Amino acid sequence: MKSVGISLALGGMLLAAFGVGAFFMINQWGVDYEQRKAIIQSGEVPSKTLTIQKKHSYRSGTGSNSKIRYQLVLLNPDGEKYTKSVLNRNAWEALQPNDQLEGYRFEDRYHIPSIDTGGHHWGKWVFLGIGCFPSAIGLILIVIANKRATKVATT
Repeated sequence: MKSVGISLALGGMLLAAFGVGAFFMINQWGVDYEQRKAIIQSGEVPSKTLTIQKKHSYRSGTGSNSKIRYQLVLLNPDGEKYTKSVLNRNAWEALQPNDQLEGYRFEDRYHIPSIDTGGHHWGKWVFLGIGCFPSAIGLILIVIANKRATKVATT
């Protein structure tokens, strides 16, 4: 049991490093999202009406890693095209060409409150938990094995 625990603890360290890294990256996305919301609410960035020119989906990846991606091609008032990925299929299906959305320009992209819904606060905890779980189980197994070994040695 102790060797299994050591293997899980050591092998899980790479996954834990990934989980911790993902936690901080997703946390920063959440901070950026909240800052954009605050700027929008303060009125510093004017809204622009974006018109959906077309929408499409495509499959990325192969086999079991395959995912369907949903995108909108938007036209801003100046006639510039902008492609926006939509994470939620239901939101993508509800939108139709010629629908209009309010968007706010930040550097090279638009923040569209109706489809940019956040979700960063719970997502970071999921990645941290998944990343640290194998190492935590490994450490628990090591502690149990050590307690058993100590109990056997004292009797």
